[in-house]
Amino acid sequence: MISRNLFIATFFLLLLSGIHDTSAFSQTLRIGYVEFPPMTYTDQNGEPAGLLMESAIKTIEKAGFDWEAVSLPANRIGSLMATGHIHVWLGLDTLPQFKGNTHVGVAVVEKLTLGAYTIGYKPPINKLQDLNGKTLLILRGYSYGGWTSYIKDPANNIRYLEFNTHEKAFERLKILSERIDNLYLLNYKHPSDIVLQKLALPDLQFNQISSFDMHFVVTKKMAEAKIILERIETAFQQLSESGE
Repeated sequence: MISRNLFIATFFLLLLSGIHDTSAFSQTLRIGYVEFPPMTYTDQNGEPAGLLMESAIKTIEKAGFDWEAVSLPANRIGSLMATGHIHVWLGLDTLPQFKGNTHVGVAVVEKLTLGAYTIGYKPPINKLQDLNGKTLLILRGYSYGGWTSYIKDPANNIRYLEFNTHEKAFERLKILSERIDNLYLLNYKHPSDIVLQKLALPDLQFNQISSFDMHFVVTKKMAEAKIILERIETAFQQLSESGE
């Protein structure tokens, strides 16, 4: 009788512990990422790479999950997170499709600096209203921390040109600045620094606009989404405390 009771007790303990154990989740987590070197990109072997991507993979593995990764434009990732076809994102939580469809982590994994680039001195961009009446060069698919909707609102009298790559945007800044007085390129500093190592732009000016926090974001369409996010954040904290 004692052995039977011990068996029953052990069974229920295992059952209860399995509820909060990542082994209870058979689903492979699908990570969405954008081509945003050096933070996230696809390397020459077709594998996900980059400083932020390495953090995401190491954290998810530490949390006990299998993973796969897919590179897509940011807006597409936002839509697929909303439907549950992509499970995890590490980056800004400002994509409009995230609202009401995702859980956002508390931990700040990295900070992303947004700034305005000009050729020669121009009045600095410090707030949204400073964009009014300007001509902007922007990257297609970026939310710019929620600024894109303001930029594209005709009421704000902002002319904008969109580009698929950072290189093309900076090349056009160099060409058009000779003809347009109020021309600005909005871009993030990390990818800009890489481009500017190869592209010479005399009298290039930069002013920092803001710094955005980057978080783990999990789709609500996934079973046990909150628990999964908790496991990921716990793993990130453990890695941070150990210096990894």
